[in-house]
Amino acid sequence: MRARSDVQEETRGFVQQTARSWLAEFIGTFFLVVTVGLNVVNRSVGTALAVGAMLTSMIYAVGPISGAHLNPAVTVAVILKDAVTGRKFDARFLGYIVVQLFSGLCAGNCFFLLSAQSFALEPVGRYNWATAAMLEMIYTGALCYVVLCVTCDAQKGRHYAGMAIGFTVTAAALAIGGITGCSLNPAVSMGIFAANVWYLGFYAACSHLWLYLTAPLLGSVLGVGMYLLVEPGFPEVPDDCPTVKDLTPRSMQKQAFK
Repeated sequence: MRARSDVQEETRGFVQQTARSWLAEFIGTFFLVVTVGLNVVNRSVGTALAVGAMLTSMIYAVGPISGAHLNPAVTVAVILKDAVTGRKFDARFLGYIVVQLFSGLCAGNCFFLLSAQSFALEPVGRYNWATAAMLEMIYTGALCYVVLCVTCDAQKGRHYAGMAIGFTVTAAALAIGGITGCSLNPAVSMGIFAANVWYLGFYAACSHLWLYLTAPLLGSVLGVGMYLLVEPGFPEVPDDCPTVKDLTPRSMQKQAFK
């Protein structure tokens, strides 16, 4: 039987690690949402690049501490993937979702107080809510799929995950920003909601909130489904299985003339 002091030390370590990971998620999500808000209200032509760059930077900054989810949709995707693949449930992830949403609210209040402006997160122009919901779901699914792929066990030790995720968000913003506003993140949606409560009033701020909260979460399910179809994790690839490098034209020619 372990001594009580050992148990207390383990408990203290777990609590400290949990607090550090939650704080890291708060910081990363906060700067991401503030970057989104200030770029949009100032009509920056480089919004997509700025948001992608901030996300990439925060992934490298807080990734070693919390895993850098920075998005409730990503956290839900990780929880679902772990559940389906039989991995142990990490209760800290439920706290991630709460912290990310709270951080989004704080960031929304912050960028409104700094700029005294906000903007509507809603379908743009002739596009309706169904189109916006479908695109938000599809591109959040793409984001979650990329996150799961570049952070899986097979990719450990490789350092391009942050760039891949950041480029995915940049590409999505360029593709659907003029149609849906491109949230892909319930924390971003909550931040814009918080700013709009001050700018437009509570009821006006709620008009499309449900869309930008539910569509990304449905995208989580889509992303997990794509991941499980493409990279289920078994069976293992045989050692003698040819790689992509082996199948290039030059290598095929070399093999033919041996």
